[in-house]
Amino acid sequence: MPGDEFHAADGFPPTLRFSFSKIMDLRYGENPHQKAAMYTNGSGVGVANAHQVQGKELSYNNIVDLQAAWDLAQEFDETVCALSSTRTHRYGTGKTLQKLTSGHWSAIRFLRWWCNWGESCN
Repeated sequence: MPGDEFHAADGFPPTLRFSFSKIMDLRYGENPHQKAAMYTNGSGVGVANAHQVQGKELSYNNIVDLQAAWDLAQEFDETVCALSSTRTHRYGTGKTLQKLTSGHWSAIRFLRWWCNWGESCN
């Protein structure tokens, strides 16, 4: 629209528009009595565009934890396994997926370490 263009000297634009498409309703919001939904910006990347392989419908809290793990994984150039929540982060790296899943950072050892550290593993 005319007049809505950004002028660096004026600071922020008077109107800022975003467009997101709803992907799915979530099982619940931050608390079980709240409703929630997940949207995508259409970029094709990130948690909003992931494919859930199994398990029950996701909740808002699941999405927040997934996003934290995704953000952590994006910090690495090599293959990474990230277990994350908004309060704790655990990760292992390897030059290849085979190296990541063998030796000290095998998936089973990693999960045992996570559970022994005090996280819920149900």
